[in-house]
Amino acid sequence: MTASRLSAFFIHLAISAGIFVILSGIIYFYLYPGVLFTTDGGSQGIKIIAGVDLVIGPLLTLIIFNPKKDKLKQDLFVICFLQTALLIIGMHLVYNARPIAVIFSDGKYHTMSKASFDLHGLDYTVLDTHYFRPTYYIIPPLQDEDEAAKETFNQLTEGPIYLKVDRYLPYQDNWHHIKNAMLPEAKIKSLDLPEKILRDFWVLPFEGRYYQDYVLVNKSNGMPSRKLKTAL
Repeated sequence: MTASRLSAFFIHLAISAGIFVILSGIIYFYLYPGVLFTTDGGSQGIKIIAGVDLVIGPLLTLIIFNPKKDKLKQDLFVICFLQTALLIIGMHLVYNARPIAVIFSDGKYHTMSKASFDLHGLDYTVLDTHYFRPTYYIIPPLQDEDEAAKETFNQLTEGPIYLKVDRYLPYQDNWHHIKNAMLPEAKIKSLDLPEKILRDFWVLPFEGRYYQDYVLVNKSNGMPSRKLKTAL
């Protein structure tokens, strides 16, 4: 293997690595921020981008690069074009699969992507959603016990409460309601968490695309901070 071929490979790899860092940052900090990165597929998205950007492109350059070839520039152009096209497709898939809404209702968090809303025939365009970051909502529990019991029964025919888009309220203005969903003290003790954790966080159930378990919720701002590995 010639030195020029290796040089071309490492130059392509370095450029690809820079692009990978930028795209990974978009996925990690914007499309799947916080716990959503591991609960709803952000890590899988980065693996897709890594496979295309750090493996396929540089590897093709390593295979075909030969400074003596007459059509080397055309070959490199084709590789760049193919890599760019695959990156666009990969980011498009990751973008469309992202959760656009996180809803706290019935004592737990639920995530919804565009596909989830479409599946249930719900109009997500009425929501205050963003192009990149997901929006948090809350459905406060009903105070009337009879109404609450009726609502629980209606879930059998009307579907889960978190699908009732018309009842979504802004999370930041209403997150104090999550205190009412605290786990029983016996259950919290069974998780064997350090006292410092329990002092700064609540423990609440979370249902994501790839994760159904408990998360730590920051008491200062009500935001899910970290997932736990337990058994519901």
